[in-house]
Amino acid sequence: MFTQQDFEDVERAMQTMNYLIDHATAAFIAAVGSDGYPTIKAMKPARYHDGIQTFYFATTRNSLRTNNYLLNDKAAIHYYDPDFVRTLTLQGTMRVLGHEESIQYYESEDDEHFKLGIHDPSFCVLEFKAYIGRFYTNLHIYDFAVRELLRQYHDLMT
Repeated sequence: MFTQQDFEDVERAMQTMNYLIDHATAAFIAAVGSDGYPTIKAMKPARYHDGIQTFYFATTRNSLRTNNYLLNDKAAIHYYDPDFVRTLTLQGTMRVLGHEESIQYYESEDDEHFKLGIHDPSFCVLEFKAYIGRFYTNLHIYDFAVRELLRQYHDLMT
C-alpha cells in the first residue's frame, strides 16, 4: 500500500499509471459471464478517463460483454506496457450507459461501425468505476484502494 512516507513513489506511480493508460493501444476488460466464469476482451482504449478512477469505453449494446455487465456489474480493466513490462489492473463495477448518456462520447470514427451515426441505438458506452488496483513496475507490486491512493496523492500535492 502506498503511504505518506513514499511521496516520490506515489507521485511517480500516479504519473506512470496515467502515462500507461494514455499511451495504450488496447485495454483489456473483464466481466463475469453468465456461467459464473470470467470473460475478457481486448478493446480500443477508454474514450475518456479521469485518472485511475473512472473510464468510458465505446461498444455495441448487443455485445456479449454489455449483456454480462447488465447481469453482473463486477468488472476489471487491464493495461499492459510491453516496452517497460508495466501492468495496471483495476477492479470495480461497470455500468451500461443509456443512449442519451452515451451520445456525448460518440466520435466521427464511430460512423464506420454504426450505420445510423450518433442516432444508432446499438451505440453505447460502458462506464467503469475502479475501487482497487494492482500496479506492477520495476519489479515491484503495489496493491491499493483507489480512493485512498487518490486522497493521499491529493494531500501530498497540495
